[in-house]
Amino acid sequence: EQSLIELLGDLLSQILQTELREIEQTRKNERLQAEALRDPLTGLYNRRAWDQFLLAEEERCQFYGHHATVFMLDLNDLKFMNDAHGHAAGDELIRQTATVLTESCRNTDIIARIGGDEFAILTVENDFESSQAHLERIMQNLNTKQISAAIGFALRDPSDGILATCLQADKNMYQDKLNRH
Repeated sequence: EQSLIELLGDLLSQILQTELREIEQTRKNERLQAEALRDPLTGLYNRRAWDQFLLAEEERCQFYGHHATVFMLDLNDLKFMNDAHGHAAGDELIRQTATVLTESCRNTDIIARIGGDEFAILTVENDFESSQAHLERIMQNLNTKQISAAIGFALRDPSDGILATCLQADKNMYQDKLNRH
């Protein structure tokens, strides 16, 4: 009976080791998936995650009929900062901007760095007045940190969808950039 007990013990040990390796692999895959959706410099979502969130939000907007607002932000001084003070200073400007945006938004808002000096924010259940107030809060917080940026926003029109909202917010952001020069 002792050899049978040892055999069963070895078998149980191998089963447990296999399960532990599977759990470890699952966690590793989850971490890799999360990292694939994050910008390493800022910790914000990246472009891939942004695109996924937009598609998911469009489905929710169509189903529930709630409002969504997209903000687009472009830093005005990143090239100057990189040229005059080096890329480390430019990276710090990007990190500071990410911090300001995070502090200026609700926990439910999606904030992403979608390009070198471009950021996007997706908010839900905001009307025009609350979106305007959100814009003013972001601008005030950026100004406090002496960060110059052009920002535009647009509200989702149910007949056009969220992708058209992004294009309109981007267009509004470029108009803001032109108005500042």
